[in-house]
Amino acid sequence: NPLAEEVLNKLASDKGIPRIRLICNSQVNVDAGLNERLVSFQSVALPFIALLIRNGIRESTFERQVNAIYSAVYAYIDSFIQDQVLNCVDELIRRKSLRDTSVEEQALLKNNAFIPVTCAQILLVLVRFINEILGRIREAKVNMTIQVIGGRLEQANNAWKDLLTSGHIVGDILSDGVADKPPYCFTVIDRELDKMKRILNMGKQSLEKGEENVKSSSENVSIDAKIIATQIELQRDYDPPGELSKLGKRHDNDAVNFQDIHIVPTSAEIFCKRSPFLPSSHSYAPHFLSAGPKRFLDIQF
Repeated sequence: NPLAEEVLNKLASDKGIPRIRLICNSQVNVDAGLNERLVSFQSVALPFIALLIRNGIRESTFERQVNAIYSAVYAYIDSFIQDQVLNCVDELIRRKSLRDTSVEEQALLKNNAFIPVTCAQILLVLVRFINEILGRIREAKVNMTIQVIGGRLEQANNAWKDLLTSGHIVGDILSDGVADKPPYCFTVIDRELDKMKRILNMGKQSLEKGEENVKSSSENVSIDAKIIATQIELQRDYDPPGELSKLGKRHDNDAVNFQDIHIVPTSAEIFCKRSPFLPSSHSYAPHFLSAGPKRFLDIQF
């Protein structure tokens, strides 16, 4: 699918990964409306996650790019998914409505390709996303945050079932679409939940047997995917020295040849607001010199 490939390449690019991090670092709110200072759960956060589980993305043969994208989100599994996204889900279920109270419904729906109109869509997107994480990142099944997220999703599903079957849903539909229809919607989500629970139970068994060592979520990224994410970040931050920089020289002591740089910093260097060029020692890090003695000396200097 050419369109899916284009979207995938943009997401995994040196501009796409920082945008993903920006979303994950933002404050997510169910009443964000059109406030640019907040990220709307209904019109930004959930559609973003829904994009990641589309067949064109998750079934792509470009595994390195897909893993880089999922790894970027997985690094924020605590602060983004656990602390913000799931809290929004809990709040909407508590309200018995998916509406954003700070904006008119049509204004919210106007320019968005995917906004959840039923609770079933929310839960299905999130459970499938966690299943995709579990399938791509081996260590995820023993991550305690993922274990907690799995339990919270199951609780949210049960709470929504109770509300739906009891007829207590007030504003479950955001548009004129079709409301959640039991038992079909239950069957689909329950099937995804069962898949998630099977994998998480294997993780629990591994923890009990001491076969896995649980580390922080930032360390629980597969080595290959972590390297890819690092490469993308290094490329994004790369700003060569002296005249090679797109922005020009930083100051009067910013030179391409390290031998032309004075050890004692100049006044302009001290008060310069731009970050200095600090080459990374990683073999895959970008550098203006090709591999060899000169590059090695430049990095050491």
